[in-house]
Amino acid sequence: MLFHKITWDEDHPFYTYHSASGTSITIRPGDKSPDGRTVTKEDIRILVSLHNAEVKNNIKNCKAPLSDREKAAVREWEESHPGEKAPAKWNASLDCIVDDHEEMDCTPIMYEIYNRTHAENPAIDRLWELIDQMTEVQRRAFIMFRLEHKPLKEIAAELGCCVSAVSRAVSRAEDFIRENF
Repeated sequence: MLFHKITWDEDHPFYTYHSASGTSITIRPGDKSPDGRTVTKEDIRILVSLHNAEVKNNIKNCKAPLSDREKAAVREWEESHPGEKAPAKWNASLDCIVDDHEEMDCTPIMYEIYNRTHAENPAIDRLWELIDQMTEVQRRAFIMFRLEHKPLKEIAAELGCCVSAVSRAVSRAEDFIRENF
């Protein structure tokens, strides 16, 4: 399931498809499709648009409706914050699922949730260990470029540096991962 939107970059259009088996393929204008057609910039724009539509649909459909208890918690929060509306992506904390939440420590529940979601893939854990060892600029540039799919120009503006510096930081981060993975 897709949960992260892709930013369209007019200057550097591409689309990377990640299969369930863990393989990926990057498609760029000028590539040949399986039926022999030449991929155009418009084809890439459509793929990005379809990707982002699926992300929106997944997020919309994956959020379970609020229970009566959660609805009451939202109302209580809104009453204690006059003039404010609860965020659209609001989720009740684990505390609201127990009656006597002042005496319950939710840490074991959170620990169990973390273990169930992360125990399956040690490669992802190793990747994050390596990302944590990078310099601040390399880490931020790599995450924004490779994981958030932001264009180099946007990253450069956020980091307050030139595009070539961002490109070098991403390249060094990728080299670091290749050497240490």
